[in-house]
Amino acid sequence: MPQLPFPRAARIRPIVHVHVSGSAGTTFCALARRQPLLKGQRSAGGAYNCIAPFKGQADWQQVSVSPDPKKTDRVLTLYASCDQMQETLSGYDVIAAFETFLPTPNESLQDSIRGATNFWRETAQLCPGALRRKIGCCACNQPPLRCMHLAPGMKPCRSGMRGHLAVERGSLSPLDKLWPKRQRFLTTYCSTLRYTFLMHRPARRLVSHLLRQCPVASYGANASLCVGWATDLLGYIYDKGLVLDPEDGQAAIGTPFVSNTNVRWLLGPRVFFARLKAVEQRHLAEAQELLSKFALVAPLAALADAAAFGRVLRSQLGWLVHEMPRQNVHDEAGRVHRALIENVLVGGAANQIALHNALDRALYRWVEVRYARDVQLSSR
Repeated sequence: MPQLPFPRAARIRPIVHVHVSGSAGTTFCALARRQPLLKGQRSAGGAYNCIAPFKGQADWQQVSVSPDPKKTDRVLTLYASCDQMQETLSGYDVIAAFETFLPTPNESLQDSIRGATNFWRETAQLCPGALRRKIGCCACNQPPLRCMHLAPGMKPCRSGMRGHLAVERGSLSPLDKLWPKRQRFLTTYCSTLRYTFLMHRPARRLVSHLLRQCPVASYGANASLCVGWATDLLGYIYDKGLVLDPEDGQAAIGTPFVSNTNVRWLLGPRVFFARLKAVEQRHLAEAQELLSKFALVAPLAALADAAAFGRVLRSQLGWLVHEMPRQNVHDEAGRVHRALIENVLVGGAANQIALHNALDRALYRWVEVRYARDVQLSSR
């Protein structure tokens, strides 16, 4: 276990924000940094989006690429226990954040993958890219995803980009052995922590974040190209059993990011990497049960009513500063972006988006009901 850069804190329950990309995680982190600190506490400092320290931030890309064998810090290991997670994060209350799927304590995902898949390769013969570019993708069987469906006027792909993994429907996936034969409930939840979660409307979050990856120089004269690019790319992903893009980072490209993302995010790596249509009602029920244990659950729209949201923050988290950081959302680029979102949502991909995000839409309705209850309780 790494030595902590601060003394062992009192046995407090740190706050951890589950930050699904495109769901105001940056704003919530900025709000957290405005809170007064208790003695012995510190915020996440200058970390982008309050990302959790140490090995709690389990980068999903490390599951689908080969680490440089000389860099042991790239090996994906998760927390040994909830107690270790509490101890590591306790110095970061006001808040820390997981900006990828929630980890499962007491599991080494690396060991599971070494024994279950052909993703991890560490020799030039088996995976030349692993040594040539520090990180390779041994399972990638298709060209770089961002190089597909490019129209005249779009930026060409840069050299050296990795390909992506595409698994046809009905075919085996290299990650299938991660998929549990029997569901194990609440393996990503630790009672030693307090969790917060903001949820954007699923279809709007998906399309907004995807459009921001559109390979055009700016939302200028070529902005309309992004609608066709996003629609074609979604059609390609929804036609496959599983698509993973290791060049993607936190972007909204690939099956986990366009199919019931919030349910996948909450339930951890085994559900996150499931194939299209593999996430079912039972997983929605588990996600709802998980969120019922969270300290704060709110739809993104709740931030518009600062007074009500402030009361919930105070009652649920004890936060005293409720004024939301100002966001510049009324500039010309923002207006163009919102217009593009509407074009995609009413276009050819609309039915597919609705079909493959039905569980997330049901989860969003559940979040609205839960938040309305919390607002009512905070007013008493």
